[in-house]
Amino acid sequence: MLTTRARGYVARSILTIAQAGIAIAVGVWLVGTLTGRGWERFVALITQGFTVLLVVLNPLVGFSFWIVLAPFAPFWHLDLHLGAGVPDISLVRMGVLSVGFVLLAQLAAGRRALPALGWTEIGMVMFVGGMLLATRMARNGILPALQVAFDAYVVPLLVYLSARVLVTNEKHLQWMVNVFFVIALYIAVIALHESWTGVIWFYPWGRMGLYTAGLRRVTGLLGNPAYHATIITVILPLAIYRYVRAMTPYKRWAYLAFIGLMLVTVVFLYNRAGYLAAFVVTLVMAVRFPRWRRVFVPSLLAGLLALVLMWGSFTRTEFYVRRLNNQASVRDRAKAIEAAWTLWRESPIFGIGYPNYGIVTLQRGIFEKIDDKWIPSPHNTFMGILSQAGLIAFGGYVLMLIGMAREAIIRYRQLREGVEKRFSGLWQSALGVGTTAEAKSGWAVVALASLLAYVIMILTIDADPAQFSNIVFYTLMGSILGYMAHTHAHHPMDAKEA
Repeated sequence: MLTTRARGYVARSILTIAQAGIAIAVGVWLVGTLTGRGWERFVALITQGFTVLLVVLNPLVGFSFWIVLAPFAPFWHLDLHLGAGVPDISLVRMGVLSVGFVLLAQLAAGRRALPALGWTEIGMVMFVGGMLLATRMARNGILPALQVAFDAYVVPLLVYLSARVLVTNEKHLQWMVNVFFVIALYIAVIALHESWTGVIWFYPWGRMGLYTAGLRRVTGLLGNPAYHATIITVILPLAIYRYVRAMTPYKRWAYLAFIGLMLVTVVFLYNRAGYLAAFVVTLVMAVRFPRWRRVFVPSLLAGLLALVLMWGSFTRTEFYVRRLNNQASVRDRAKAIEAAWTLWRESPIFGIGYPNYGIVTLQRGIFEKIDDKWIPSPHNTFMGILSQAGLIAFGGYVLMLIGMAREAIIRYRQLREGVEKRFSGLWQSALGVGTTAEAKSGWAVVALASLLAYVIMILTIDADPAQFSNIVFYTLMGSILGYMAHTHAHHPMDAKEA
């Protein structure tokens, strides 16, 4: 007769042996699977299954997990390819749909509150409706066009709505800011490594790698330096705001170093829209926050002085001649926009069909075929939407962006007026975030700066293929506006906080 202690020991021993046996069996199976054919599908299944599990257990963590991994999915075999004619189950699609289903269930159960909807959401409905209508005229078939529209536009908007529901307090927002910093860090490291060494870590096949013999076109991971620049400039206001709010010298120096890394990355991307977006972001943040102004103004003056003194040498550099003063790309963009304008006038309300711009311009001889993979594009997101989907989608897209800006401005005014009752206090606070209400109003400025950066970038590129750049932007805007909507609803005015 075994004692109680002995029976416990035997039970634990049996459990340990069983667990070890299961672990060994799974390990043997894993080795066989990973070394045999089809291991890529197994990796995708495990990763996507883990993503869904994380989303169910903690939607915010699961949401962050798949966003951070999203650009690596094609290179690390995280997407499930199901064969010709069947839509692939990509990590992005699985992530956004699983988060959406979980949030819908929690909203229905009353576990989450839905922020008030406004002009932004009305614009989204108009825009998506117009884009989906435009796919019915797609030259290559409606189903492929629907997949393109879903990935290019619907997914980022679903991400925006998800972030708006998920981010309900300062802790959630700071979590998302850290996620954005991780993204900006690996984008910067990958871009700078490629620019300085010429080694492409994540090669998107068929992409050009050089502007000239001395200027490398960064293509690794995202395929286009403009997509990298979009992410960096959109996240830049977050880094500046963290610097403004840092309470110790060590943190301030750390954030200054991070800001410097981001700006250096933008420089070596050789993208003129990226330069303008970075300047606008730093300028807007300097206007609002005196602490950042004390860094920005001397740096700007020193840079201008150096440029004046070295202007002659600078204008002879390959960087100036081949990139900054390159008129060929400007002429190409002007021609592409003119073609889009001509096509739009043929069908103003519904457009020529999405995504038909490249096919139509090639058929009409507006552009000549360069190679089998090259397809002409409008090089302007607004003109691309207007020409291919018409006024309904274009009006919705513009209304959506204006709605975001309007909401940020309204929140800013409410919080600032609650603190000072006037806007003359813009220059008064040493930090610009002296109270809780001021800190919240600062997030509105960050959102506006990021929005300006994004608009500047999409005026010179097509947002359609820049899915990850769009995901980052809309996640950022949804996080900030969702935080402000939730906190304002529960604490309408922090007017007298010291």
